[in-house]
Amino acid sequence: MPIKLLDVHSRLLADGVVTSDASANASLIYLIRWSEGEVFDLHKSAVKVNRARLRRLGIDIGKPFCGDSSVPDVFLK
Repeated sequence: MPIKLLDVHSRLLADGVVTSDASANASLIYLIRWSEGEVFDLHKSAVKVNRARLRRLGIDIGKPFCGDSSVPDVFLK
């Protein structure tokens, strides 16, 4: 099921993916940067951590973002 960008923070906390607002905020920033077209170095530990968190919500920042709000991963609204 698609998830709205603004719901990612609360979903990370509610689903037990993270335990703090700071961790949820960090992952949300990675998601925003990815949606803006940034390509990450998947070998860096911070990228690995945040990618793993987002993948638990069905969002893979290791794949290129197609820029379409109908992407099954995430709705950007």
